[in-house]
This record gives sequence, structure tokens and C-alpha cells, in this order.
Amino acid sequence: GQFYAPKSIHNCYCGIARHLQMNSCQNPKPNILDKNQFPRLYSTIDGKIKLVQDTNPRQAKK
Repeated sequence: GQFYAPKSIHNCYCGIARHLQMNSCQNPKPNILDKNQFPRLYSTIDGKIKLVQDTNPRQAKK
């Protein structure tokens, strides 16, 4: 299969974070963009974006 563009991965990640901020019943609201609060999630997303950029340099410029 094909990889998603790095910007698409980041936009999806931000969309999920926004949904959780707006609709979560937890208090305080989870902030998945905080790399100190969710280090494994951050490293997974960051690694995936870097993998896509290394695999297809043309996608890194978009």
C-alpha cells in the first residue's frame, strides 16, 4: 500500500486531539499533543512521520 503524506498524519493527530478536548468526559481533558503526558504516542506519531519522509522524500515537501 501507499503511505499517507506526513501532513495528513499530523492533521489526523490534531483532529483526534481536538475531538478529545471538545467531547471528553474526563476532567481534566486529555491533551494528546503533550509529549510529556503521552510520550509513547508522541514517539510513535513522530516515528511514523519520519519513516514516511525517509521513504518518499517528495512527500516531505508537501
